[in-house]
Amino acid sequence: MRYLKYLAVAVALVLISQTACFAGNDNNLSSLVDSGKTIKVFLKSFVNESGQSQISADDFKKAVETAIKNRRAVKFEIVESPEASDVQISGAIKNYLYSKTDPINSYAATATLVLDAVTNENYAEMTVDFTVTGTKKGDLLWSKEIKGYVEHTMTPEQSLPMVYDKVSRDFLWRSFGKPSRN
Repeated sequence: MRYLKYLAVAVALVLISQTACFAGNDNNLSSLVDSGKTIKVFLKSFVNESGQSQISADDFKKAVETAIKNRRAVKFEIVESPEASDVQISGAIKNYLYSKTDPINSYAATATLVLDAVTNENYAEMTVDFTVTGTKKGDLLWSKEIKGYVEHTMTPEQSLPMVYDKVSRDFLWRSFGKPSRN
């Protein structure tokens, strides 16, 4: 019985240390953002691993580029070669889903559930594994799966640019955030 307590404490310590390592992964880009300098970005390739032919990795890459250019909270510059960059961004599109009806969000409050149930919108969702590497050392700075969705009246064809844009902006917010106020 005594050994079970020690085992439980050991497992808890391992889990806490692993959680701390993963939690730190979100903040690796804050030093770039907080420096106030323009971050030079080279967009590497994006690949479609979803198995769905309607997904265009090239169109998604253009959406990421547009989101970077439109981001006002962080200064970015898109560069044409890896050598001219500070960071390189790449990704793999893992999943795309379109539905004629949006799912009911079961975690919402009662009033929101009723409103969600009577609202008839289409739903599109996409999951992308993003990677940000440092150019100088080639080190992994940030890597995470980002899932984004849109609920709107739309056809499957109309959903693609909308969900591309949403996932791109979600990626920028989660990876680079915004400068801290000192």
